[in-house]
Amino acid sequence: MVTRALGAIMTVGMLSASAAWAGNLTDALESDRMTVVKVDKATGGVLLRNGVSVNWLEAPGAMIVAPHATKRDLGLLNTGDIVRVRRDGAAPTIIILRSAADEIGSLE
Repeated sequence: MVTRALGAIMTVGMLSASAAWAGNLTDALESDRMTVVKVDKATGGVLLRNGVSVNWLEAPGAMIVAPHATKRDLGLLNTGDIVRVRRDGAAPTIIILRSAADEIGSLE
């Protein structure tokens, strides 16, 4: 009887802990993903939005990593692209996770 009770308590504790961990992981992934709202090639700025806020990123020398190319050209970014920003050095690296065309055509 005692063994069953302890087993049930441990199972409930493990399930609730794993659910909380999965929720935190999902929140972290979603906060890192941002949507490109506007690209200003003249000033090198990019307006980005995630589920919580809108940020203006000054990225005049940013490295853009796209599925088909990697270069320092904001011309690779389009409004609606899903990106992640990594700050390794002076200029940020913008990684295109999903293009706007792929996002619109998705069944999700």
